[in-house]
Amino acid sequence: MTTNRSVAVRLLAIGIIILASLGTASAASFTPGNIVVYRMDGGGVALTANGSAVFLDEYTTAGTLVQSIAVPTTTVGSQRRLVCSGTATSEGFLSRSVDGQYVVLSGYDAAIAATTLTTSTSATVPRVIGRVDATGAIDTTTALTDAISGGNPRGATSTNGTDLWIFGTSSGGGVRYAALGATTSTSLATTPTNFRALGIFGGQLYASAQTGAFRLSTIGSGTPTTAGQTVTNLPGFPT
Repeated sequence: MTTNRSVAVRLLAIGIIILASLGTASAASFTPGNIVVYRMDGGGVALTANGSAVFLDEYTTAGTLVQSIAVPTTTVGSQRRLVCSGTATSEGFLSRSVDGQYVVLSGYDAAIAATTLTTSTSATVPRVIGRVDATGAIDTTTALTDAISGGNPRGATSTNGTDLWIFGTSSGGGVRYAALGATTSTSLATTPTNFRALGIFGGQLYASAQTGAFRLSTIGSGTPTTAGQTVTNLPGFPT
């Protein structure tokens, strides 16, 4: 059984510059103008809350499948696994880096069929940020032991493929910053912790949340990388 999660990402620029292979999973280069979808796959059986494989499916705008890229489910050197919870309704948010060179996603460093992923501690089950370049090569070296502990990593975003932001639920959640290849991260703000989506527009980091006071907010000023940032709901946005 397979299920698609997340809004598709338009690849308007990704693939104009051919980049060196950075990961253990590689496929054909993406085609500019196509769409990429994050898909969870139960391997022919009903999806459960246990660890499920992730695929990135590339489609033309006419709906024709171009290719499916398997996200790593085994650890090879510094490249980690990246799986999802098969029944989580708020995981799988894809984003494209601001420079247009990468697709960014998140998941868990866990085995297929691993149980209790969403309540696991990140010290035991690191939360992984995946980065996919124009050639389809996947880098999963960013495996955080202090982020989104006891909750869902919902997605990630980036400016340049090196500076990364991840968001999710729980006391270890909220919005956090990490550099590519890091094992630890920086909490940008302590509240709220239950963010829904994250994006960078016009050089500013934004997030949506389920709490009434923070429906759609700026996170600090610009694209912050240090703690103590102020979360400010957009002026006039209903709470």
